[in-house]
Amino acid sequence: MANYGASRQRVVAQPATIDLNQVNTFIRVVEDGSFTGAAAKLGLPKSSVSRAVTALEKSLGVRLLQRTTRALHLTEAGRTWFQQARPALASLTESAASVSALGTEPRGRVRMSAPPDSEELLSGFVADFRRRYPLVQVDVSFSARHVDLVAEGFDLALRAGELKDSSLVVRRIHESRLGLYAAPSYLKKRGTPRTLEDLTQHDCIVMNAPSGRATWRLSGPAGEPETVEVNVAIGTDTMQFAGRMALAGLGVAMLPQHVAARVEGLKRVLPEWQRVGSFLSIVSPSRGFEPRAVTLFKEGVIEVLGHLTGPQCTEKAKRAFGAR
Repeated sequence: MANYGASRQRVVAQPATIDLNQVNTFIRVVEDGSFTGAAAKLGLPKSSVSRAVTALEKSLGVRLLQRTTRALHLTEAGRTWFQQARPALASLTESAASVSALGTEPRGRVRMSAPPDSEELLSGFVADFRRRYPLVQVDVSFSARHVDLVAEGFDLALRAGELKDSSLVVRRIHESRLGLYAAPSYLKKRGTPRTLEDLTQHDCIVMNAPSGRATWRLSGPAGEPETVEVNVAIGTDTMQFAGRMALAGLGVAMLPQHVAARVEGLKRVLPEWQRVGSFLSIVSPSRGFEPRAVTLFKEGVIEVLGHLTGPQCTEKAKRAFGAR
């Protein structure tokens, strides 16, 4: 009897050839959140998009998307594949473009999420960037929600405060410093506070005040922080609105110095008192390759926001942000 065990060779399954068009279609479906939206972007029938994703799943041997009548959801395998395939495909696309047209302008799409309060700050930079790089499509979503950069297809995000997601590449840009500001009309009517305790006799415009009073904590000339209980005349959840209310003569507001610099006409009170605010950081997915358009956009945001650091918003930063 022949010794089949000695002659038998180990058979290793070979992965099927991956169709990059199918990969691109899957990425577009995830980014747009629907087959219909992806089909419109790709200029294809919805049925063709659905068949391409099904074919990709068959090639990989796993389900990438859970489909319901109302929504699409990434499976665990789908999330992993999207996280790895999206930058890989972008790398191939960018490499092909750089080889075929070395030295030409960057192209592609940049998607960024940013807090609502940064809309005015970023508008000037985005306009300048688009004029400089007309082949780059820029999509900026302003939302207080912390988006999932990988699952939702964002390249970058601006975030304030301490960040907990260790899977992201984080670069701190700016540490905000807050001061006290009021309109000359208000100070003429109510008087200028001379001490921190004087604030108890003034109307104050406060961020996120749950009740009629709030506590402000500031550091003075000696460097030691002190607190003062203030009356809440107006509560809000945006710094820009607080600045406008202060300019309208409705009270004293604690504002980041770069926000106050853009509200012409405000006067700083108790200038020796300030509060260190939160860090502003730019975050991106952890990946080995980043398209050139994304890199240029990120470095531009870092440059202009970096000019907010310091005792006051510099003229260069105000010009970059389109200040009037």
